[in-house]
Parts: sequence; structure tokens; C-alpha cells
Amino acid sequence: MLNRYEKSDMQNCALTTTADPKVPISHLLQINAGIIGKRFTIKGKITEVMSDKNWHYNACPKCRQTLIQTGSQWFCVDDGTYDKAVYM
Repeated sequence: MLNRYEKSDMQNCALTTTADPKVPISHLLQINAGIIGKRFTIKGKITEVMSDKNWHYNACPKCRQTLIQTGSQWFCVDDGTYDKAVYM
């Protein structure tokens, strides 16, 4: 798959390949910086649900970092206090 990706013309074609979970997206971005900022449709499947990990968190409305609840308000280390959090 990686060879097919490296040889493809990303400007003028739709790339359809089989999944290769051994090639991380960060590696593909390093190979061809021309794909940065472009949109792709990716099909995938869930192989595992880690029930011990939360899938959401309370985030700062400005920077999206995790907020700390202080009484009825929320505190962001970078942006200060907010009345409500955004759930990410």
C-alpha cells in the first residue's frame, strides 16, 4: 500500500486502497506534505472498546483543554474561569 501511495498523483485522483494498519497517518504526512489540509474519506471498523477509558471530557470552550471543576464553575489553566464546560 505504501508504494502505491508514494507513486499516486494526489492532485488528480481518488485513492482507494486496502487498509494497512501498520502505516500511521503521521508517516504518510511526512512522505507527502502535499496532502496536508486536504479532506479524505476513511472507512474503518471498531476493533476494541476500552470501557475503562472515558470517551468524553469537559473542555475549555476556547482552547479545548481539560477543565477542572471548582464549585459551580470550570477552570482552565490557560484561559481562566467559565460558567460551563464544553463536552468533547
